[in-house]
Amino acid sequence: GADPSGGARLAAKADAGARFVQTQPVYDVAAFAAWLDLVATRGLPERVAILAGVLPPASAAQLQRFSTLPGWAVPDATLARMGGARDQRAEGITLAAEVVEQVRALPGVRGVHLMGLGPDSGVPEVVEAAGLLPRPAPA
Repeated sequence: GADPSGGARLAAKADAGARFVQTQPVYDVAAFAAWLDLVATRGLPERVAILAGVLPPASAAQLQRFSTLPGWAVPDATLARMGGARDQRAEGITLAAEVVEQVRALPGVRGVHLMGLGPDSGVPEVVEAAGLLPRPAPA
């Protein structure tokens, strides 16, 4: 979810010398975009690289648990989408790939932090589905 402090926590991290931050997993892209707009008014995306967290949910039950964690926002429509999927793991991979594509298009996002839980995390599939390969050459 978005930082309720209006970016004060991010500003404090930048003031302390942070060069990048990794967000909690993003499931509510609209709320994340609104937070980015807010922190942009403080000039923070120029001071610290923002890496959007992406964690493919393995099941509707897991996503429901995520929605109860402090700072994690999961829209009802996303919960319903996962719950209605015949293959929930595949739907979680598709969902995560869509989030990658959406957050990478937002001003202020410098990259994504793909997170996985366990050996069957879905991360390699998300990398492929989101078109993240081949890796860009260093500048």
